Amino acid sequence: MTYAETIDNACLICTENDATHEYDPCHHFPMCGECFVRLDQEHLKICMHCFLPATMRKRIPNTPMTW
Repeated sequence: MTYAETIDNACLICTENDATHEYDPCHHFPMCGECFVRLDQEHLKICMHCFLPATMRKRIPNTPMTW
């Protein structure tokens, strides 16, 4: 079983790959590396969930998601 097969570790964009990146400091919207590289510059500076200023960072596997 891969991380992506569990809800806590799946990319919220494609839902197929492991979530390896997330917004910091809010930890919202975990996503895989493939979806991360597709984001435009605007989405790298503002969380797509809470719309607060944020940056992207590497996500630690098995970290609970923050909704």
